[in-house]
Amino acid sequence: MEHPKLTCMQCGSELTHITTYRKGEGNNMDDWDTYDVGSCPKCSRSFHRNRRTDESMALPCEPQCPRCGTPAHFHSVDRTLTEPAGDPTGMIYACTLHPEHRWTRDGTGDRWTPLV
Repeated sequence: MEHPKLTCMQCGSELTHITTYRKGEGNNMDDWDTYDVGSCPKCSRSFHRNRRTDESMALPCEPQCPRCGTPAHFHSVDRTLTEPAGDPTGMIYACTLHPEHRWTRDGTGDRWTPLV
């Protein structure tokens, strides 16, 4: 199945296509919506896009490690990180297998920023 080009809502990079799924009610699958899911290789966020409405939404999950795909988990606190550089709590998330891949998030938890 061919899938459309997906773009990251956070940084504008082209997303790597992960999967396509259909969602709807009833037995008539022609009325169901088709969604494409992609992951951003630059900022490690995941998004899905409804093909019918062209609406994109960030998936409510932590960024994924670019090396192994493992979701990031709480790693440490760095009180020097403040808005807009990161979460006002200073929380840092990292891959458990590759801790050099770290992120912080904004106060809403919707945007993740890679820490270099």
